[in-house]
Amino acid sequence: MNIFSMHLVFHPTWFSSLTVPVIVGTAAMLCLLAWKRRRGTGIALLEALRFFIITSMAILLFQPELVEETPPSPHPVIPVLRDASASMQTRDVSQGRGKVISRQERAQHIIAGRLQGQLPDGTQLLPIEFSGQSDAVDHLPDGTDLSRPLEDILQSADNVRAVVLVTDGSHNADSLPLVAAQKMRQKGIPLIAVPVGSERALPDIALAEPRIPGYGIVGEHVQIPFTVRSSMPNDADLSITLESLDTGIKKTQSLHLESGHEQAASALWKITKTGPERLRLAVSPIPGESDRENNSFDFTINGRQETIKALVIDTLPRWEYRFIRNALSRDPSVEVHTLLFLPGLLHPGKGENYLERFPESLNELASYDVIFLGDVGIGDKGLTVKQAELLKGLVENRASGLIFIPGPQGRQMQLLESPLGELMPVILDTSHPKGTRMYEPSPLVLTPEGKESLLTLLSDNKNDNEDIWRSLPGFYWYAPVERAKAGVQVLAVHSSANNAYGRLPLLVTQPAGTGKVLFMGTDSAWRWRRGVEDKYHYRFWSQVARWMSYRRNISAGSRLRLFAVPEIPEPGDTVSLTAMASDTYGSPMSNGEILADITGPNGNTSRIQLRPLENTWGSYGGSFKIDEPGQWTVRCFCADAPDHSQSLTFPTSRVIREKTGLPANLSLLKEMASVTGGVFVDSDDQLRNLPELLRRLPPLTAQLRVIPLWNNPWVLGTFIALLTIFWIARKRAGMI
Repeated sequence: MNIFSMHLVFHPTWFSSLTVPVIVGTAAMLCLLAWKRRRGTGIALLEALRFFIITSMAILLFQPELVEETPPSPHPVIPVLRDASASMQTRDVSQGRGKVISRQERAQHIIAGRLQGQLPDGTQLLPIEFSGQSDAVDHLPDGTDLSRPLEDILQSADNVRAVVLVTDGSHNADSLPLVAAQKMRQKGIPLIAVPVGSERALPDIALAEPRIPGYGIVGEHVQIPFTVRSSMPNDADLSITLESLDTGIKKTQSLHLESGHEQAASALWKITKTGPERLRLAVSPIPGESDRENNSFDFTINGRQETIKALVIDTLPRWEYRFIRNALSRDPSVEVHTLLFLPGLLHPGKGENYLERFPESLNELASYDVIFLGDVGIGDKGLTVKQAELLKGLVENRASGLIFIPGPQGRQMQLLESPLGELMPVILDTSHPKGTRMYEPSPLVLTPEGKESLLTLLSDNKNDNEDIWRSLPGFYWYAPVERAKAGVQVLAVHSSANNAYGRLPLLVTQPAGTGKVLFMGTDSAWRWRRGVEDKYHYRFWSQVARWMSYRRNISAGSRLRLFAVPEIPEPGDTVSLTAMASDTYGSPMSNGEILADITGPNGNTSRIQLRPLENTWGSYGGSFKIDEPGQWTVRCFCADAPDHSQSLTFPTSRVIREKTGLPANLSLLKEMASVTGGVFVDSDDQLRNLPELLRRLPPLTAQLRVIPLWNNPWVLGTFIALLTIFWIARKRAGMI
């Protein structure tokens, strides 16, 4: 810095003007008397130092300040900041005759076409583009920070004459733009705010980026959530199309969207092949829409094949038991075993795929993905307490599914006092354990959760599903259900029976540890075959088997099963990994070293070790943090057998902190310009005169730096040092 002037400035008051002469005069008289008592050169120097210290301290009462004056820079600049963040892609700048361009294009036109011409005093325009890219360390999603570029200019340049800011005013960072504006005012730098974009959203229908599942099971449906936003002046009836770009197959559904609102919905797609499939989700354009480029989204879903191993346990071969067994037996991807206790007979039922006994070893039982538990209790011709405990551990620790299907014998009441009682998602009425029989049939009625569940989907068209459930034949018996437990999901209720807690819940599900539990409070689903054969009955129980075993099968490996929660994480989320490991004999591993290699979208791989989870069957857990969007891959393996591995690949969605299509935030720009004493360019005339406005800006003035000496710590330190020297000198002179 080239300092051309430095001088002292005093600020005396009436008090200091009277006090300082008295202090200085008194000090001079006392120092003179002290010198006369002990004359000598050393004493004279010592008293002179005393007088200097006292006089200097007295002068501080005049509040002296050191003023440094710096000349203005010979090369003044005007930074032109252009916003290049995501919101600037919004197409809402009308060019007339139906032509609409983006805010980004408008900003480029302004800078290229308006801010030209020679500026006085050698002032130069300095174009600077700033975007919403966040800190590279966090890899967090894009946003817009209007404070950062202004702060950077204030810290790095001392020759700024003014700042031109071309933006839509979108700001979603934690910083405060008005604080930066206040700092500009203190430095005498005006802000010329040039807004782009409309304060009102143009008529448009926009499809937000859907949340894409990482994979799906071949033959089953996947649910694809999405959001549609409307800025149309009127309500709109939309057509949502989901199309395979590989096969050309299309599915269409309707959606009614209110004006000025956004609505979340979902589309269903049936996976028909293994491997990737390219899909397109699109919203039909409507008349008057300003931008049709945001009406579709392309993505890819991977299909995976599955094999399910099911065990059906009951006491009597009732109709529901028979039809469930037959339905699962005809499914080529399901291997079904049955165990029929048959009370009153010496031996369990026999036949193809029948078991003669309950799987006693952990190794045998752990191979089943889903268990159907019928009218079975504890004790004679039922389960033992140990077997109930094994089933509970299978669900909680090995991610299997358990389905309770009680019957009119009421044997499942005995399970309430066993370890399985904790897994029952409903409270049963113990006063009449055999349930209720009716003379007239009653249907199941879907709850709002049931209408959205893939478990209850009996049609490929969601709009027809509720009608199908209403048309299904009813049941003549239902279990003695009192109410649902807290935290469960009720999918269907009795059509008329109710109590103090409301309609009786008859189709209820809940997670249990790493697995799932389903309660079916009637045994008459086989009646759904009337007139349609297996159409609905087979589909329902097939979906139940796949849904209950989804987590196990999607993560199945030779010795490992691996799954992650959440399945579709977002940047900033912590992903929890659970690996279920088996030894070479297929039994749950008790002592082993399980490792996981985690590969991010940038190709870098890190390794973590999964730790054994307490009170589990060979389960190991660990976690890692998602720090950037893109595709992540986790490969888990046993240290003693690296070839036995299991991998998960899942896409990580980007959290959108700012959205396209929203109105421009002009009020913030007006306030920022006002705080700095600048100009808000709010009309085409002002925009045309912008070069002239820049030429009329006042020239840079000299910069003043004021250093107050009366409260400066260095001055205080100097006095302490002088007093120390004075004290030591007095002691050496023998004056103390």
